[in-house]
Amino acid sequence: MKRAVGYVRVSTKIQATHGESLRIQKKEIRKYIKREKWKLVKIYADEGVSGSSVENRLGFQDLMEDAKKRKFDVIVIHKLSRFARNAMDLLNKVDELKKFKIELVSIKEKIDLSNHYGVFMLTMLGAVAQLERDVIFEQMSENKLARWQQNKIFVGKAPFGYYWDKKTKRIEINQEEAKIYRRIVDMYIGLGLSFKDIVARLKDEGVKCKNAPFSSAVISYILKNPAYYNNYYVNTRVYKGSRRTKEKKPAAEHIKFDLDPLISKGKWDKIQKRTAFNKIKSKRSDAAKSYWLRDLLECGECGGRIKPRHGSKRKDGSFPRYYSCYWRQASKRDLKTHEKTRCDLPFIKADDLEDRIWYQIFSQLSMAGRGKKTDIEKVFDLKLYDKQIDDLKVKIDRFENDLRKKERAKKRIYSMLDEDGFSKDEFLGKARETEDKIISIKGRLTETKDQIETIKEARASNSLLKRFLKNKRALIDKVYRDLVALSPEDKKQLVESMLEDNIRIGIDFEGSIGWADLPYRIMFNPLIFEELMNQGKVFSLDQNGPHHPAAHQL
Repeated sequence: MKRAVGYVRVSTKIQATHGESLRIQKKEIRKYIKREKWKLVKIYADEGVSGSSVENRLGFQDLMEDAKKRKFDVIVIHKLSRFARNAMDLLNKVDELKKFKIELVSIKEKIDLSNHYGVFMLTMLGAVAQLERDVIFEQMSENKLARWQQNKIFVGKAPFGYYWDKKTKRIEINQEEAKIYRRIVDMYIGLGLSFKDIVARLKDEGVKCKNAPFSSAVISYILKNPAYYNNYYVNTRVYKGSRRTKEKKPAAEHIKFDLDPLISKGKWDKIQKRTAFNKIKSKRSDAAKSYWLRDLLECGECGGRIKPRHGSKRKDGSFPRYYSCYWRQASKRDLKTHEKTRCDLPFIKADDLEDRIWYQIFSQLSMAGRGKKTDIEKVFDLKLYDKQIDDLKVKIDRFENDLRKKERAKKRIYSMLDEDGFSKDEFLGKARETEDKIISIKGRLTETKDQIETIKEARASNSLLKRFLKNKRALIDKVYRDLVALSPEDKKQLVESMLEDNIRIGIDFEGSIGWADLPYRIMFNPLIFEELMNQGKVFSLDQNGPHHPAAHQL
């Protein structure tokens, strides 16, 4: 009497749960084995598992392992597609069973592998099963892609800060994650923290990205992702299997989703500029840490980077500190390779340069604490704010006019679809280019409006501050002294957070420092001041008297 086993499989969890298909397969197998007067040893099963690859089926793996041990003589299946839907897998496994001298019987197809005709039929049926699978997969993929292109479905995961809403068929803002994203931006741009510092802070607070902790790579990806100013495209990369490659698909295949922006295009550009700037920062050796202007200086003579230098060690263990242009000290070979000439900017004493720039940055605060009434009027001239607002309103009018022109251009591009000789790729290319310009203008428009609101807030705050300083000069003087006493690293963080680009320095006719051009982002950064106050490094105005709104301006 032959020892027989059965093998059954259903591909969906619903079939596995309700068991209708499984029950039918098992019933037919038992009936067939009884009719053939074989002995039923066992029925192996895979419930809710796809048949695309036999490697993913544990029940099938157990079946083949027992076949090696010759625990049975024949395998009975209800239908060929239950055994394998990949023709290559099917034929390979049948050959493997032959080596173990084990027969395979398919009830539905009535396959007999004892003759060449049966083997031929098995090959043909296996190929048909695979063709059926491939056709179904292709049809499903085409339908899925069409719905994806129409933004009716979303494939994959939405960016951090967003989620796909099946009801509205839109990518909506996740308010909690959006708050975290804005905090990350503030920490990077406002406080000047590195990716690692941001990760450490979020970890200390127990803040996670979805369900996992943040990492430097995740922070980098989030800050570089243009989706946050509504420039979000998917289906842009080529996949090999399940692996995403660096190879880009043609622009015509990219799919755009509209998002409510969490950031303006201008602010996003600042993040990219800061990221590029951070890549060229010098390594922080113990000696370099005393140079708080390191990485912030640019030569006004040749445009080169200005690096920290130190002279020979003195008897007391200290050493003279200097700043000098890289192309002042470069070797002849390096100069020749980069087609440069030796820079004329002389070595600059670090103490002199740092004192001058520190005074230039904080002269307003110093004057406010020590100056006369007329000095305060000059420092906090509120008419300057009004002029800035008027200038920005002119820019808004110009941006809105440009936006109207681009919207009209967009309509003209769509009308060209009806013209002969206008290809789909050409249309998509022009539409994408125009859409990018519209996004850029909208971003600049939003940023300019944000600037007006910021200036209005600063004007109101400075109006209070102006009145406050007339009676609280001693406190301001204390704040200024605290700032002067900060460590080099704290000074670097403070100044770096207030600048949007490098400081350009040059020489006058007498060979000394002639000028220093400071590209301010903001004059006083509330975030960094609050940070220093929380750490006890700067005197808080609240420590000496009732809270005053002007404290936040500092």
